Amino acid sequence: MSQNLNEDILKQLSEIQKQLQNSNIKTTENKKRKKGSYEMLANGKARLYFMLDRVKYTETIDASSPEVAERKLALFVDKIEKQQYCNTNLTYAEFCQIWMDKHVRANCSESVAPKYLFYLNNRILPYLGTYKLKNLNSNLLLDYFNMAKDFKTEYKDRKENSPISKGTYLKLYEIISGSLQKAFEWDYLPTNPCRKIPAKTLNLNKLPSERAKLSSKSKIRAYNLSTYKSVINLLNNANTSKYDPNRAKKILVETALKTGFCREELAGLKWERDFNYKNSTLSVNSVRIYVKGSGWIEKEPKVSSRRRTIKIPSSLNELLNTYHKETSNNENIFFDTVNFISITSWFKKWQEKNHITPILTLHELRHTHPTILLKTGAKIKDVSMRLGHSNINITLQTYTEYLEDDDNMIANILDNI
Repeated sequence: MSQNLNEDILKQLSEIQKQLQNSNIKTTENKKRKKGSYEMLANGKARLYFMLDRVKYTETIDASSPEVAERKLALFVDKIEKQQYCNTNLTYAEFCQIWMDKHVRANCSESVAPKYLFYLNNRILPYLGTYKLKNLNSNLLLDYFNMAKDFKTEYKDRKENSPISKGTYLKLYEIISGSLQKAFEWDYLPTNPCRKIPAKTLNLNKLPSERAKLSSKSKIRAYNLSTYKSVINLLNNANTSKYDPNRAKKILVETALKTGFCREELAGLKWERDFNYKNSTLSVNSVRIYVKGSGWIEKEPKVSSRRRTIKIPSSLNELLNTYHKETSNNENIFFDTVNFISITSWFKKWQEKNHITPILTLHELRHTHPTILLKTGAKIKDVSMRLGHSNINITLQTYTEYLEDDDNMIANILDNI
């Protein structure tokens, strides 16, 4: 009898223990469910509330019923606890204003900010600016990047604008990715959504502008050897000095042809620092760029390889030395005597007057320099160094059509061995 009683008591205790365990599980579950709170609003909305480490988080969501609000509350709390929640209601346009003031203007050169503003105001913010910063995700950005492939240039004086270049497209990507990276670093975003879309995955070789390049017979415009010689002779002809009494413009054009320096590099040249008559060299140590609203700004070359010293032919060396004696009071080689805004139109008119074809821009003289060198047997490595390219592949890709005769040259060499 006593034994049966003890067994009954043990069974009762076991049942009580199970009930207590179940009660603890339910209590824990209830505690989990009760993290945060929500308030049902009108028009199928609800407001979520949660506090963590004395920081209050709120968000208004779409919720058709308390059950939906409760599920979204759980996700809301989970994101906050995992530090994956963006606690801001800034739009992307509003954040870009902060990014421009706090980062771009504070750390970049004066010429960068106006360019970034142009891209933001004309190419990016009209499409992404109204989105909440926290709602930008990789899918939304991918849709934008795919759409941007069909963007065209916006020149007002053209009947039909052409597709944007690969460089412009990459600049849009750089601005968006760079701004969102700062949003992540400044704790506006839990991650940078652009990181999930590397530029190499966007098939940039299929951009309309790149396809147009492949379909065209020539990627660049330059003088051939015969035209090059004619232009040099005309530049040294006294009868072509009209509208250029001190010969400064013609000397600048000849310097561009014989060095491959671009307009910004020519504008930055100084006599004492960059011209060495004894060694027949000319150096690039700074450039001058024009910034709307600020005028001309002198700065270091953007890429270290653009800072370079090259040998110049004796004809140019003597020409510059004579010109130096005539302008001995000037610090700059060309900037004190040449208007770099109007030089482009002057050069076009000069070519037309002298019946030169094709009519090139000043920048296309930079292309003429390497094409003439390559056609006359110069090594691609030496040409790349003279141009200040950071990688020999840039030179190869740009001027590959001017290396077409190399195979014939090799065959001739083998025949003569």
